[in-house]
Amino acid sequence: MRLNPTLELRKNRLTKNFYQSLSTFLHLILIKISSSHMNTQEIANRLVDLCRKGQNALAQVELYDDDIVSIESHLSRYRKTKGISKVQRKTAMFFERAETIHKYEITDPLVVDNHICFKMIVDVDIRGLGRVYLEELCVYHLKDGKIVKEEFFYNTSGMNQE
Repeated sequence: MRLNPTLELRKNRLTKNFYQSLSTFLHLILIKISSSHMNTQEIANRLVDLCRKGQNALAQVELYDDDIVSIESHLSRYRKTKGISKVQRKTAMFFERAETIHKYEITDPLVVDNHICFKMIVDVDIRGLGRVYLEELCVYHLKDGKIVKEEFFYNTSGMNQE
């Protein structure tokens, strides 16, 4: 028994979407598995490479532990964020509010034992805040090949800089 053409087309689209979603899901699992075999220097290089390309979300999928803890030095609302989905949302909200990025630089990473550190310079117009210039020290703590904690240290004197 053949379905009518409209239903068959809908069924084919659903099947295609399902397999595309499954393929994406499996790809992300493979990325997570392969990234768990990297040493700290390799993770540092990958993190910096992805962040320099603006692919912070991919870095989080590949390199972060599900129970990640993110600590901001000054922002009260997001002072401490726990869990990958909340950290991803916090990052997405920053980029959603960024209207113009004037400068976004990341230094080469410094690696000591299970810690990664680099300096990030951000000069950006943020909706609701105006122009913000931050020099930020980013510190990452690793355990079992995954980033389990990130900490950001910066001076807020660059806020609302015109």
